[in-house]
Amino acid sequence: MTAGFLTLAGRTETTEGLDKKLNMNYYSRFRFVQNFLPQLTAAAEAGTLSRSVSVLAAGRESDIILDDLSLKTNYSTRNALKHAATMNSLMAYHLAELNPETSFVHMSPGAVKTNMLQNMGIPKWIIAPAFVLLTPFCVNIRESGERHLYASTSNVFAPKAKAGSGSYLLDWDNSPVGNVKVLRKYKEEGVAEKVWKHTLEVYKTVCEEGKKW
Repeated sequence: MTAGFLTLAGRTETTEGLDKKLNMNYYSRFRFVQNFLPQLTAAAEAGTLSRSVSVLAAGRESDIILDDLSLKTNYSTRNALKHAATMNSLMAYHLAELNPETSFVHMSPGAVKTNMLQNMGIPKWIIAPAFVLLTPFCVNIRESGERHLYASTSNVFAPKAKAGSGSYLLDWDNSPVGNVKVLRKYKEEGVAEKVWKHTLEVYKTVCEEGKKW
């Protein structure tokens, strides 16, 4: 799952009342995972690859606002990134605990040259020279694809039932990454379960609203 966009706009809500950026980077991704779990389970039972990979911002985990996970009243671009990154990582851990035959990966793509900056409304005459200057520090798009394919298929990232950790936080080069201090605290405090419960409640509300349309 790689869907996303960059924007400097403030909170912009979907028809369901979710911020568009947070919805794209978190809620929609794990709705897809939730709906796809029967197929992932069937794949595992058949002895084939069963894995979920969310490409976003592993390593950018930070303290989040637990009584406002959807950022209804505490929205900022920085908070949206913190919440999306941290909740993606917590869900990789929590869903791996619930589904030990499937592995869950949250990965950072690094700096890759794409058209996302154009979607922010930045003029091309600024983007073009900026890309030239930044090219030495960017990951080649082909290499990025190859590294994500590796993360998606390698036996290195085994599910918990096969002696792996089941959940993996990876940097752009497939090396381990993650804010260990924050994540360990949240795991010990049961925050992963709280986030998943919140997420399921959001899905329930969205589905109930959908029936009215």
